[in-house]
Amino acid sequence: MSSTIHDHEKQAVEQELLEVKLPSSATSMELPSPISAQHPKVTHTAAKYKISAAAIIPIWIALSSSVIIYNNYLYNTLNFKYPVFLVTFHLGFAAIGTRVLQRTTHLVDGVKDISMTKDMFVRSILPIGLLFSGSLILSNTAYLYLSVSYIQMLKVRN
Repeated sequence: MSSTIHDHEKQAVEQELLEVKLPSSATSMELPSPISAQHPKVTHTAAKYKISAAAIIPIWIALSSSVIIYNNYLYNTLNFKYPVFLVTFHLGFAAIGTRVLQRTTHLVDGVKDISMTKDMFVRSILPIGLLFSGSLILSNTAYLYLSVSYIQMLKVRN
């Protein structure tokens, strides 16, 4: 009889562990819901400029290979030994470029529809940005020590 009581207690504990418990301030920890955008009306000119995957994939492969070859040239032939500076320059230019696009064009109008708090930025955007920056720094540092062919083989795995 004591074993059945023990089994029931064990099942109750397991059931309690399986239940999802939300913190009392669950509303402040929720991420914003995706913007429910309506499908854009496809005009004749918009349909004309669609690019198929058969064209995008070779372009991506060619650009990826050219970046590898250029970085190898920059680091090994020109003896540029500062991958952190290069990544910082790249990310800074990308940030400035997106701000200019935001203020001068309608390409990034969706940014205005997102409400972002400082807490949400620190918890959801900043860690991704820091990890991406670290990944870029480490991959650019690899050009100092590895051959182009080996880097291309590694990049296929990413």
